[in-house]
Amino acid sequence: MMGDSRLILPVVRHLGTLCSLCIVSLMHSLACAQFGLCAVWLVRKFIAESALGESKRDWCAALQLSIQSFTHGAQAISNMVDITKVEIDKMEKPIPRRLLLKLLGSRSGIKMDAASAVRVGALFGITENNMRVTLTRLQAAKLLNLIDRGFYTLGQQGQTLAKEVGAWRSVEQQVGPWQGEWVGVLTHTQSKRDRKAQRVTARALKMLGMQAITNDFYLRPNNFSAGVDYVRTHLHSLGVDISAPVFKVAQFDSDMEDKARNLWPVKELEARYQQGILDIEQALDRLPELSLEDAAKESYLVGDSALQQLVFDPLLPAPLINESLRQAFRAKVQEYDQIGERIWLQFLHESR
Repeated sequence: MMGDSRLILPVVRHLGTLCSLCIVSLMHSLACAQFGLCAVWLVRKFIAESALGESKRDWCAALQLSIQSFTHGAQAISNMVDITKVEIDKMEKPIPRRLLLKLLGSRSGIKMDAASAVRVGALFGITENNMRVTLTRLQAAKLLNLIDRGFYTLGQQGQTLAKEVGAWRSVEQQVGPWQGEWVGVLTHTQSKRDRKAQRVTARALKMLGMQAITNDFYLRPNNFSAGVDYVRTHLHSLGVDISAPVFKVAQFDSDMEDKARNLWPVKELEARYQQGILDIEQALDRLPELSLEDAAKESYLVGDSALQQLVFDPLLPAPLINESLRQAFRAKVQEYDQIGERIWLQFLHESR
């Protein structure tokens, strides 16, 4: 008790001088905090700091140091409390067209009525009118079909697109050992004036992981089990003109071989695999604490970002890249995708 008295007496002796500073700073700190009990910590911190000084300047410095330390700690606690909201809100709002096509194409047999579509849009701040107009336009473009009782399902064109996008789940099984050969595509036959065709071709080449080694000459490793036929078939199904030659390439000279092996940003890809695994693990930890609406919203945004990465992954072979790291990322995405599917099925069921 004697030790405690020696600590408290200096505080009482200088209370008149410090009263205004203490009240103003304390109120500011408590406003940042959200946890009133932290005030006890502030008082103890001030007493400990003030015991080290004898002058009024020392007491003021001690108080300011205590409050500054408390404010920083309180803000950190506040940030931790709000982390889920920040993580969700900072993600980009999806485009209505893509949102609907992705949800309806995530599994076969999924259907959605206009009311459910409106509720889905509301999760992301998309207006009812915007969602209804999007449904109408997708139906007109034959990407959606309107079936009995006002429910929408994917149309024929929508199913084709969904099949290509959904191939990420099994495409790793199509990859075999690499023998050092390449698949080449020439795009010189395509009109430079047809911008739509150019966009379609560029997207298809990207989805197949092909990079330009020279003008109009694109390459990827020939590491699919079905070889050149696999690449040719998928390029054509994605809209590349059948006049574009697709063929096997082998026996580059040393300079061209070295250039071909360095067409892809391998270090960046591997870093994204590692970061993707970490992001999904953190997202999985958050899900149990979220409401159904917030869980549906976050599972879409996190899952969509991961799926985009996989859909456009070049599927490079060893030794060009760390295949095990890519496979670990894909497995983590599949785990999250299955959980997200259950969340969305529940959300859509409750919205009917």
